[in-house]
Amino acid sequence: MNEHGDITPEATAPRRNPLERAVLVPVGAALLALEELVAVVSAFTDAEKAGRELLHFEERGMRARARVEELVHHHRGRLADRLELQIDQTRGTVDGLASQGKGITSRIRPHLPKHS
Repeated sequence: MNEHGDITPEATAPRRNPLERAVLVPVGAALLALEELVAVVSAFTDAEKAGRELLHFEERGMRARARVEELVHHHRGRLADRLELQIDQTRGTVDGLASQGKGITSRIRPHLPKHS
């Protein structure tokens, strides 16, 4: 029981040896996986059931695709704005560096030897 007087799952579970639990947990998980596999396989043993399952999978895939397309459409404008801002900032940096380069060139040109 917990502090509220409720019965907890731990209180109703029998005390088990850790080694026994180490064996029982994977066995239980394997049995659950087997049951799920049997359920899926049995759905495809009948042509009508198989058709319904395939239609269900197709519809689920279409819904997932629609959600992804909706997310892309929703965020496309924001991403385009961020990309445009980044491009503008990069252009500003390049223009600034080009200007600095011209300034440096004009200051050192008089000190360079003349080519004839």
